[in-house]
Amino acid sequence: MQIGQRYRINGIVQGVGFRPFVYHIAVDNRLTGDVCNAEEGVLINVYGRREDIENFDRTLRSHSPTFAVIDQIDCVTVPYISKTNSKFWTVFEMPIKTLFFRFLPILQFVQNAGAR
Repeated sequence: MQIGQRYRINGIVQGVGFRPFVYHIAVDNRLTGDVCNAEEGVLINVYGRREDIENFDRTLRSHSPTFAVIDQIDCVTVPYISKTNSKFWTVFEMPIKTLFFRFLPILQFVQNAGAR
């Protein structure tokens, strides 16, 4: 049976090789979907056979990159999405909202320095 799962991983999972790790275990389990940075961690969508997603889940929970620290894993079942010639994608762009809030203090500093 084909299913979909959405994972939200919180913790130290950005900048430590977590997305490439997810990519490899998804591909090893013949899953499609995507992985991308989220505001407080990583968001993963996987689609495929139930057995393959269960193997993916076990590996995700039992192994991780050396410097990754997983604080929380939330997982929900989502509708299966079938795509012809689908692959698993790693999305490297950071959400605009996250970029804005990360750089806001720098922008404020620059603005204040220019006002002197």
